[in-house]
Amino acid sequence: MTGDRTRAPIRELVADLSDRLESTAELPVARPESAYLGEAEAVASDASSLWLAGHPSRAGDADVSLTVVRARIEHVAELLSNVEDVENDAARDHVEAARELTAEILYRLDDDDPN
Repeated sequence: MTGDRTRAPIRELVADLSDRLESTAELPVARPESAYLGEAEAVASDASSLWLAGHPSRAGDADVSLTVVRARIEHVAELLSNVEDVENDAARDHVEAARELTAEILYRLDDDDPN
């Protein structure tokens, strides 16, 4: 993770994660990796939509949104852990970036200020 990226708001990291995974859909990736990436893309897109629909915080009902976003990102990380062999270089780069983003997002969500 670059220094600039770690300063970005979490909502931008989640959107970037969704974009990275969406980019893999346009590239030739064999099964079963393509199935894992497709599901990870859908889950990341959902997390991004949840974040944009109402900025989750740690106060009141927004705790539910933050919990759901965390669960979605954890699920993306689990799906990406099943992606072992990606022969396409561009797809491999997107997968590696997505793994880094999930780790950074989860790390930042553990912080007291999820911004």
